Amino acid sequence: MTRYIFDDKHFVGGSVPLGFERTKNRIIALGYFDGVHLGHRKIMEILLREGQESDLCPAAQTFSSIPISKRKTNALQGLISTTDERCSAIEEMGVSEIMIFPFSERFSEISAIDYLNLIVMDLLGAKAVVVGHDYRFGSGGVGDVAMLRSWGEKNHVRVISVDPVLYQDRVISSSWIREALDIGDVKTVAILMGRPIAYSGIVVRGKQLGRTLGFPTANIIPSAVRLLPQMGVYVSELSFENERFPAVTNIGVRPTVDGQNTHATIETVILNANLDLYGQEISVFLLEKLRDEILFSDIEHLKKQVMADLKVASDYHGIK
Repeated sequence: MTRYIFDDKHFVGGSVPLGFERTKNRIIALGYFDGVHLGHRKIMEILLREGQESDLCPAAQTFSSIPISKRKTNALQGLISTTDERCSAIEEMGVSEIMIFPFSERFSEISAIDYLNLIVMDLLGAKAVVVGHDYRFGSGGVGDVAMLRSWGEKNHVRVISVDPVLYQDRVISSSWIREALDIGDVKTVAILMGRPIAYSGIVVRGKQLGRTLGFPTANIIPSAVRLLPQMGVYVSELSFENERFPAVTNIGVRPTVDGQNTHATIETVILNANLDLYGQEISVFLLEKLRDEILFSDIEHLKKQVMADLKVASDYHGIK
């Protein structure tokens, strides 16, 4: 699996990143693929199948920066996944190459037809493309699947449009996942994504209050571009060095401890192990919400509630 990082000089000057073969015949999935949900996975499955049948290299083209349509202008416009998380999920499915473009000002000004001619066909060598039913492209998002099909017929590039995946008669989309996260419905998020949502980071030292109270926490600072679920306490799993541990996680600003703090942290207590994780990279998978974040009158009431949370989470995981 290979990732190629493109920048403005590549799609303007026609050069390519080191190691990228312009002459290779590719079938390319086009899109942003935020969250790599079940709809995106269907696109990748068709990409891989068609690539094998047509002897074309399966590749995906995505972005390292946020398209204008997805920039965070309100609470629901954060990203479900970082670039690395998105690429890793696509690679795990078996896609051979990922071409990553910046959604720079210059890129955003490229017309729909220039994007198809100069980038998809000339630069990336597409012999076939796979897109979602609602795929849009080009400056102002004026390009659509109908335009793509017409262009493909003229340029002998096969265009495959993939029907949406439905759940409970609704189209699975990144927007729906954001809505579910906003109300803390991580169970629905897991269904739509085909896996629990996860947050990764390096464990940092906090105030170590949890250790003092008898339940040490592994704290990570979430990426600024990522959308967090509704603040509260969640049953979770903590992943470290390819091993998963049953856990309970608080996501929030810790009002009882930090007062006016406005920066959210992700604090996780492992239920059946005591690990020294400071400075280590971990991932936290959210399984089910237990309760909202609460401002307690004092630390003793906080401790009592945390003990109750640990009990409920232990029951969920089947820990006696």
